[in-house]
This record gives sequence, structure tokens and C-alpha cells, in this order.
Amino acid sequence: MQNPIYAIGDIHGQIHELDRVLTLIEKDGGKDADIVFLGDYTDRGAHSRAVLDTLIEGRDGGRNWTFLKGNHDRMFEWFMQDPLRHDPYLMIKL
Repeated sequence: MQNPIYAIGDIHGQIHELDRVLTLIEKDGGKDADIVFLGDYTDRGAHSRAVLDTLIEGRDGGRNWTFLKGNHDRMFEWFMQDPLRHDPYLMIKL
């Protein structure tokens, strides 16, 4: 029997929801459950740093976690580039 793969998307800085979902997954699939994070880790919620710290801790702890980059993550990466890069599909007046 194949072990399930869990997917979590659009965390957006919501650490309490992330903790809740990780607890549910661990109860269902165990501590070694395969989880794919679908991106959009930060922005909107008040606890973006705590979300990133949790994900980094899991990665460094050898968890079976895979991380994908969402559109918010891509926009943040582009914002940090020099020169500043904008998403051509967003309506932004410069």
C-alpha cells in the first residue's frame, strides 16, 4: 500500500493553521508523512517568520517535506532583486 502524500497550500503567515494541519497530518500519516507545500508561505498573516521558521526546522530535521514556490513567493523574490523586478501580469503603475 502506498503511503498518502499530503498537500498544504496558501499558508500566508497563518502559523496557528499550519500547526493545526501539521498535527492532523501527523495523527493520520505519522511523523514521516510526505508533505508537499504548494507555496505562498508569507504575506497577509501576522506570523510569516514563524511559518518560515517551522518549515526550515522541518526541512533541516529531515522531514519528508517538499517545497514549491507560489506566486507570492516569486513576487517577494523579485521585489528583493536589484534592480526591482515586477510581475508583468500585475497592474502596477510605476
